[in-house]
Amino acid sequence: MSKVIAIIAGGTGGHVIPGLSIAKALTDKGYEIVWLGSEGGIDEKLVPKVGYPRFPIPAYRLSKNKLTNIFQAPISIRKGMNVARDIFRRYQPCLVISMGSYISIPGALAARIEGIPLIIHEQNAIAGRANKFISRFASRILSAFPSAFQTSKRVFYTGNPVREAILQAPIYSEDKLDNDRLKILVIGGSQGARFFNEVIPGAVARFSVSKRPKVWHQVRLGDENEVLSRYRNHNIDVKVQNFIEDMADAYQWADLVIARAGAMTVAELTAVGLPSILIPFPHAKDNHQFFNAQSLSKQGAAITLEQHRCDVGALYEELQRVVDDPSLLIKMSKAAKELAKREATQEVVNRCIEVISVST
Repeated sequence: MSKVIAIIAGGTGGHVIPGLSIAKALTDKGYEIVWLGSEGGIDEKLVPKVGYPRFPIPAYRLSKNKLTNIFQAPISIRKGMNVARDIFRRYQPCLVISMGSYISIPGALAARIEGIPLIIHEQNAIAGRANKFISRFASRILSAFPSAFQTSKRVFYTGNPVREAILQAPIYSEDKLDNDRLKILVIGGSQGARFFNEVIPGAVARFSVSKRPKVWHQVRLGDENEVLSRYRNHNIDVKVQNFIEDMADAYQWADLVIARAGAMTVAELTAVGLPSILIPFPHAKDNHQFFNAQSLSKQGAAITLEQHRCDVGALYEELQRVVDDPSLLIKMSKAAKELAKREATQEVVNRCIEVISVST
C-alpha cells in the first residue's frame, strides 16, 4: 500500500500553514508528502524549507469579467488537471487533501479521474467557491467552523490545525493582568493592514499618560518608519516590526490583540485564549472574515468592529472599556478557550487514516 499523501495548498498562509501542520503530523505517522502548490504563492518559500517535493499547478483565478471566465477557466483547469494527473501517476498517493483556493479545482478533479480518495478542509466560516464545488465528490469534508457546510455524514467539524509552537505557548491566565498598562498586540497579517496604521495610534493617544497602553505593532514592509513616527509623536511605548518571528512570544506578551479576522488568526487566538478586537478585512471573498469574527464575538470571545464603523473614536471607546474594567478581558479569554479546537490537527489526521483504511 502506498504511504504517499498529496496535499493541495497554495496562495495565502491561511491555506498553506494549516496544510503544513497536517503534513508534519502525517509524516510523524510514517507517511510521505508530495505538495501541489500555486505559482508564486507563499508555499513556494515555506514548503521547500521542510523538504517536501513541491510542484506548482497552473490554475486560473476567476476574474470579474464573466466572458473571460467562460473562455479562460476551462482551458486553465484542464492544463492544471493534466499536470496534477502526471504527478499522481508518478507518486501514486493513497489520499489527496485539498486545503481550498483556486488551485484545488484542477487537483481535485485529477484525483477523481485517477480514483484517489479526496478530503477537503475549509478554514473559514463561509466555505469558498472552490471547496463548495469539489465537496460534491469528497470522501470527507472537514471544516474549521460548524457553519461552513450543511450537516451531512461526510462533514466533520475539526477546527483549524494550529502551529505546534503556538500550541506550546502559555495559555492566557488571569494572573497575567497586573497593575501595569494594557499591552496591545496589533497583527496586520502577512501584508500588514494600512488601515490600522492611522486608527490605532490615534486611539491609543487619547488615553492619559498614566493609562496609555503599550503597543507591539506588525506592519507592512516599508511602513515601519512612518508608523513608528506616529506612535512616538504621541509618546506611546511601542515596538514596530514588519515581521514577527516568534508569534508565541508575542501572544505571551499581549493582554489584548487587535487584528483582522483571517482563519488562522482566529484559530490561534482561541488556542492561546487571548481576548481580541477583530476588524474584518472588508474586501474578503464572501465577507468571510466578518463571519469568522462573529463566531468569536457571538460567544463573548472577541469584539467585532467593522471597518466602516471603526474610526479613532470608536476604537478608543472599546479600548477604554477594557482598560476601565479588566474583568472583560478575563471573560473574553475564558470564552475564547472554550471555543478552541487544540486537537484539530490530530482530528484531521484521524479522518485521513479512516479514509485510507476504507479505500484499501
